[in-house]
Amino acid sequence: SLPEHFENGMISLEKTHDTQVVFGIWSEGVAILDTGSAEIRAIQYASPEDEKKIGKFPWDIKRRDHQSGWIGSETGFNLLHIPSGRVDKLYQNMKSTSEMDSVVVRDILAESKDTFWLATTRGLIHTNIVTGETSHYQHIIGDATSLPHDFIFSIILSRDNKLWLSTRGGGVAMMDQKGRFKTYSVEQGLPSAVATSLVEDNNGKIWVSTYDGWAYIDPTTHTV
Repeated sequence: SLPEHFENGMISLEKTHDTQVVFGIWSEGVAILDTGSAEIRAIQYASPEDEKKIGKFPWDIKRRDHQSGWIGSETGFNLLHIPSGRVDKLYQNMKSTSEMDSVVVRDILAESKDTFWLATTRGLIHTNIVTGETSHYQHIIGDATSLPHDFIFSIILSRDNKLWLSTRGGGVAMMDQKGRFKTYSVEQGLPSAVATSLVEDNNGKIWVSTYDGWAYIDPTTHTV
């Protein structure tokens, strides 16, 4: 069980090593589970400033290697070096830094070792952390091919290389190769416009969890 000072529930989880699981705790930051000894400990940060970079709400954790992980939180997009406790605040390397102010990163999808898709509360961001090149996709009033809602919970890449996003109020969006979005919401048959998570099954169907139950989207027929 969690130590007493971890009073709240887990909001993210990632295995970074054969005997190590890193998880995020609501309003508590990041902790580590040693699966061999069953010991749970808090991250020992290199400095108080490094701890502030991670934030209190690590919504997503993705493994980089067995000693580090990408963290998405209310502070943005960060890289945590676990042994040293050092944190690299990656969004500072982006050219569009002002767009990232107060952006909460809810989900991270690695396209390559340097390029990432970030599902945020202020739209979809595509960024190269080396060059700083950044693209930002948001809802545009009156444009049915734009993102249906700026608050994105999750993002997946389907087997046919299309991005699927679940949103808070816009249902599900599928992004094509030209950056246009097709929306699946209540009008198309989703139980709710608040879609929280996505998973693709072995037949290529996209399963959606919503506030009012599950549904699946058939990409070949575009039906829910």
